[in-house]
Amino acid sequence: MKGKKVISLILTAFMVTGLALPADVRAEQQDAEAVSAVSESDEPAKLELWYDEPATNYNWISSSSTSADDLQPLVIGNGYMGAAFYGELTNEKIQLSEKTIWKSGPNSRPDYTGGNKTGGNKLIPDLREAAFNYDQEAVDEIMSTGLLYGKGVKERGSYQTFGDLNLTFDNQPSETPDDYRRYLNLENATGGVTYTDDGVTYTREYLANYPDNVIALKLTVSEAGMLNFTLNLEPLVTEKSEAGQRQK
Repeated sequence: MKGKKVISLILTAFMVTGLALPADVRAEQQDAEAVSAVSESDEPAKLELWYDEPATNYNWISSSSTSADDLQPLVIGNGYMGAAFYGELTNEKIQLSEKTIWKSGPNSRPDYTGGNKTGGNKLIPDLREAAFNYDQEAVDEIMSTGLLYGKGVKERGSYQTFGDLNLTFDNQPSETPDDYRRYLNLENATGGVTYTDDGVTYTREYLANYPDNVIALKLTVSEAGMLNFTLNLEPLVTEKSEAGQRQK
């Protein structure tokens, strides 16, 4: 049910950004919006991360690589849902997450404890005080008891990605344009990609809204008829549960 909600919100986001409008109206709207987006991108935010090429690290969640040759995707989120965008020219991948998708849980095994050990809760006040006082020695001593984390934890579980939203664009350049820009604006929590190819400026904007629990994508071009793409959702959750059975 949660997955259907995410899909619905994503498709709704596309509808409200102009893709459902008549072609002539949409073209005029895209022209005006693209010009506005390009003019704004000429003046970067004071607090912004930006790169001149797409991300390349597809295992970024589990990787500790910080190599300039292994760029990570940029991330937006609202505490409920999150998205990481790579900024590829032809095949844009947006990795989605949703807070209720979790491996393991109360029904995973009879002795499930949520990762909590008996007596561990009594150490929380001391651990909190040590952290606030920047007392690393005290923190290490408390954690060494093994009551808060470590061996013997029963099925703590782990956060799982929902899957990938894939956008495949037509007629894209084979090499990254010189004016390519993939950015994350830290002032207004929005991200995007912009570049120009053969006189046409392509702009992608991404945002996550908390009150409405929605992630929205806005795609614009500077020339009518140049925005053509296919969209598909690729779930990465391979495990399932059935009525009357425990989730594995």
